Amino acid sequence: MNKMILVGLMILTSSQVLAASDEASQLIEDQKKPVSSILRKTTGIAIRPSIHRWRKSSLSLKLEYGQISELNNYDSEHVTILAEVPGETFSYQIGVRRVVVATTESADSLAKTPFKQPGHASRFEIVTGLKAPIHEGIGSQLFNLIPQAQMVVSGLLRLNFHQYLDATNNENPLDILKNQFKPEIGGDEYQGILDRAHGAMLPSRSRHSIGLGLVLDHYYPVLEGQAIVVTASVLMMTDVHQDEASLSKWLEYNLGVGYDF
Repeated sequence: MNKMILVGLMILTSSQVLAASDEASQLIEDQKKPVSSILRKTTGIAIRPSIHRWRKSSLSLKLEYGQISELNNYDSEHVTILAEVPGETFSYQIGVRRVVVATTESADSLAKTPFKQPGHASRFEIVTGLKAPIHEGIGSQLFNLIPQAQMVVSGLLRLNFHQYLDATNNENPLDILKNQFKPEIGGDEYQGILDRAHGAMLPSRSRHSIGLGLVLDHYYPVLEGQAIVVTASVLMMTDVHQDEASLSKWLEYNLGVGYDF
């Protein structure tokens, strides 16, 4: 009799254990989730394409606006059309810039004295640059307002050729081309710059300016291999030719938008 009771208890216990095991297995099965669902939760909300392979692009066209701080009493600003050819290590830039220099109340007051202040007159510039990436990464979407983007921080070497077209009316194109390789502006061209400069300005004689800076590019992919580019940069510039009228340093602050093909 005791053996029968013991066997019955063993059978009853085994059935309960099997039932509990089946229930636990079903619970685990119900809680399983696809890997794609887990990845979406662990990678945030940047689930749309955000990687833009800008090194493989053929061309990037940009329109920039900027302020030039020459540490004098004149206000300088520019608009630049820039073409950029990306590469594996370096990107190459070339463009055209219009720089407008405006007088201020303090500059007008200075013009009433014998003193002169170094500066650059209004001009066109041929802009060239060599850009190298330093750091890049992916930025996630912010508040459903700013989409995710690829961000690239680059170093920039800039060389500009200053063109005073209103002071070279009597020069032929060949002479203008030759002057691009002369570090100092002189002769009739410099006299024309003096005649058109603001009263208290002593215009720089340097044909070229050179500088270093940092660029932050945001790439927002729109089509396969194409992206909208928003860019910001700051540069420290100096005149290549230095004399009493030259500027040893000034800053540029630029914002731009473009399209990467």
